[in-house]
Amino acid sequence: MTTSSPGKGLQPKIRSINVEANLLAQWLETRQERSRSIRHWSIAGFGLLALIMVIFPPLIVQERGAVAALSQAQSVLQGVEKGLAEYRQEHEAIQPALKAQQRLVETRANTLNYLAQITQILNSAPAGVEFGTVKAALLSGELSLQVQAEAKDSGLAAQFVEQASQGEGMLSALQTSSQASQTLGARGVAFEFVKKVRL
Repeated sequence: MTTSSPGKGLQPKIRSINVEANLLAQWLETRQERSRSIRHWSIAGFGLLALIMVIFPPLIVQERGAVAALSQAQSVLQGVEKGLAEYRQEHEAIQPALKAQQRLVETRANTLNYLAQITQILNSAPAGVEFGTVKAALLSGELSLQVQAEAKDSGLAAQFVEQASQGEGMLSALQTSSQASQTLGARGVAFEFVKKVRL
C-alpha cells in the first residue's frame, strides 16, 4: 500500500480492481443469460419450425384436395345449371302445345256436355209433343236452350217440361209461355221452354 499524503487514510488499489472484476462478472452473467435466452428462443423457433413442417404439408394436401373437390363441384353445378336451362327452354317451347291440348280437351268435354243436354231435351218429348225450334247458345260455360213446341194437350206439355228440367248442372228451367193451338188437336197447346245449364 502506498499513501500519498500524511493524514489521509490509505487508499488501496484493490478496490478499483474489484470494481473491474465485478463489472466483468456482471458482464459474463449478462452474456450467459443472453446466451440462455437465445438458446431458449432458438429451440422454440426450431420447435415452431418443426411443428410448421409437420402441420403444413397435410394442410397443403388437404387444400389441394379441397380445391379439386370444389372444382369438381363447380363443374357438376355448371352441368346441372345447363340441364336446367335446357329443361326451361323445352318447357317454354311446349307450353303453347300444352295449352292448345288443354283447350281441345275442354272443348271436347263441353261439346259432349252440350250434345248430352240437347239429347236430353229431345228425349224428354213424349208422344204427342212436336218441336217447332230448338235453339242453343253457349256463353262463358253456360248453355241456354230454348224450345218452341206444340203438344196435343197441356198434360203432355207439362210432362215434357218436367222431364226436360232434369239433369246435371241445372241453373234454371221454366215454361215461359203457353197458348192454345189446334195444330195437333182440339185441346192442343203451343208452348216455349227455356233451360240454362252450367257446362
